[in-house]
Amino acid sequence: MSGIPGSINVGLVATLMVATFLTFFTAGSFADDLQGYKPVYSLGSGKDDWWIKYPDQSPNASSSVGHLPWIINDLRQKPVIVFVHRTDCKSCKVQEKDLDKVLTTYGEDVKYYDMVADVPDEKILSVLNVYYPNSGVPTVPTTVIFTLVKDIDGKVAVGWHSMDDAMGEDVLTSYVKDAIYYYRQDAAYWNK
Repeated sequence: MSGIPGSINVGLVATLMVATFLTFFTAGSFADDLQGYKPVYSLGSGKDDWWIKYPDQSPNASSSVGHLPWIINDLRQKPVIVFVHRTDCKSCKVQEKDLDKVLTTYGEDVKYYDMVADVPDEKILSVLNVYYPNSGVPTVPTTVIFTLVKDIDGKVAVGWHSMDDAMGEDVLTSYVKDAIYYYRQDAAYWNK
């Protein structure tokens, strides 16, 4: 009889360990669950599309983008999100709150830069100068999401999307999920 409680305890511990493993495994990152996902946004030049060149609303429309080297370097590992904001900006605070929610779920699958522009430095200004999506003086918040996408010839290129206001958690989530999806589809073919 003295062996039964021990075997019950060992069995219970083993069951708890398996349950814990399955919980973490099934609640893993979005990248583990790509089956059946359909991207919300596609490659194009319109306001809501993923872009390879500057979008239609940009003064540089259809021109090639001189991507910042550190963005390209980080894209070798995972999609990238850059958030430029100020601490005294209402819409920045809304966007920051929404980003925090999205990153709680998808943060392991992206590289995230939180750039506070209260005192703009060279890196912040370069992000705004290269990736601001519209004409005029760049404003905050500006959020830029980078991934890898196939162009119309099937070649993998840097895909990006930039927004210059708070966009809402649902829209932000869609772009982040798309970025992860496209990256997982195309990363193996980049630089081949």
